[in-house]
Amino acid sequence: MTQNALAVRDNENTFIAPVASVTDALKTYQAMKEFIEGALCKDVDFGTIPGTDKDTLLKPGAEKLLRFFGLQCSLETLDKIEDWTGEHYDGEPFFFYRYKATAMRNGQVIAEGVGSCSSWEKKYRYRTAEIVCPECGAENIRHSKRGTGWYCWAKTGGCGANFDENDERITKQPRGKVPNPNPADLVNTIDKMSQKRAIVAVTLIATNASEYFSQDIEDFIDGTFTDIEDEQESSPQPETKPKQKQKKNISKRSDPITIERALKFQNSEGKMYKDISSDELSHMTNGIAKGLAKDDITDQERKEYEDKREAIKVVLQARADGSIQ
Repeated sequence: MTQNALAVRDNENTFIAPVASVTDALKTYQAMKEFIEGALCKDVDFGTIPGTDKDTLLKPGAEKLLRFFGLQCSLETLDKIEDWTGEHYDGEPFFFYRYKATAMRNGQVIAEGVGSCSSWEKKYRYRTAEIVCPECGAENIRHSKRGTGWYCWAKTGGCGANFDENDERITKQPRGKVPNPNPADLVNTIDKMSQKRAIVAVTLIATNASEYFSQDIEDFIDGTFTDIEDEQESSPQPETKPKQKQKKNISKRSDPITIERALKFQNSEGKMYKDISSDELSHMTNGIAKGLAKDDITDQERKEYEDKREAIKVVLQARADGSIQ
């Protein structure tokens, strides 16, 4: 083939023409920005995960965006595994769902997105074996700061009972991460989570919302995040040398709090988290952050603060994805 032949092109099909003028595109972009700022609510429609650059779009926010753009969303089951007895998985029950979400307008397909979830994801496959109070049955036992025994902490839903340091009713209980003994109880949650992931995925694609939000980060990050204070200088430094900031450290949590336990946590007034509004719970995290930033905080106090923060996160997420009201 000659150079002249290489230069021959079909001018009519060289470029894909835009479907809207620049002016209309700018108007749509501005409308999108105003809708997100004015109609979407933090911790309800989207959430902020410490340590990440973007907000995470939640299912209620995805549904609002779909309505705003006049899109109808349908779900199609692509794959489904329900092994209740673990016959095909070495005796361990296994549940898996994959959905395809399709966004349409006026009968035309605008975008498609796929979401999946399984019972072998870490947060569903395992649970933390908490110490159970021998008196009330609550998983709410704490060790005394003075090392003199154990107590069932009343502020987080316990009965306030006290136990000796060597009480075998406490010391012989299993602890740490263990396989979830009742994975079948989570079947509906796993099914709904896969649907939610598909809906969020198709919404981000169809509405071009990826500039503002990320894809369901809260589903895949398993841990809490600890902000480190700016490093203090231990000796005088030249005035021209600025203080160096220490990067934020992300510490993974080995004992995720269940929704049942999270709902029983109490604020300083004795009000359970299940009875506190999402806005108030979000505001409470500011006080928890201040408590964690104290220089003289003990390990026990740090754990209590982190438990409270994790419980708030669990409750807010459950409300956002519709698991609880």
